[in-house]
Amino acid sequence: MKTLAIVALIFAGMAGSLRADAITYNFTGNGGAFDFQSKTGSITTNGITMTFEAFALVGGELDPGAELNAASGSFGVNNGISGDNTSRLNVDQWITITFNVFDPSITSINLQTVTLGTITSGFSGYYQIDDGSQVAIASKGDYVVNPVVDVIGKTLTVAITAGATDTTSNGAIFQGITVDAVPEPAVMGLLGFGGLLTLLVRRRFFA
Repeated sequence: MKTLAIVALIFAGMAGSLRADAITYNFTGNGGAFDFQSKTGSITTNGITMTFEAFALVGGELDPGAELNAASGSFGVNNGISGDNTSRLNVDQWITITFNVFDPSITSINLQTVTLGTITSGFSGYYQIDDGSQVAIASKGDYVVNPVVDVIGKTLTVAITAGATDTTSNGAIFQGITVDAVPEPAVMGLLGFGGLLTLLVRRRFFA
């Protein structure tokens, strides 16, 4: 019975250790990994591939020169027409992020929070996953995704739709996101089995 109890603890411990910790991505930082300075950009880290795209409406038309830019403490869209260079999300600007798995052992990417670093008073917008419900954003902080959504193969949109048109110092900073990357059960089972074998070998040699 004692052995069975120890084995159960090993499996529980292995499962607990493999339960993914929350991964927080901070998009801000001048010259950092997310300072793409282009309309699209992609990054793979922690077994997750995120593909970003910038959008901006200028005079009711999509601006082909919209760029993803990060600066010290900010991340957003710069458009190529009106001289916007604030690396923030201004009115009629939005960013999309599409999620895919690079590490085949990951079975789900659960989006936990969407974080705004700051947002100018009077500005508002939304975040949305694929064609799901739009969740209003109008203040800085963490927006908890409830219920949690597995975003593998899905697209997160963060948009600003209302506020002043002056782009010199206004807008919202898209600070980042937090996700959980969940491993497949087979991986947990293999490691748990390895722990069992280690226990049995030790008992044989030290009995």
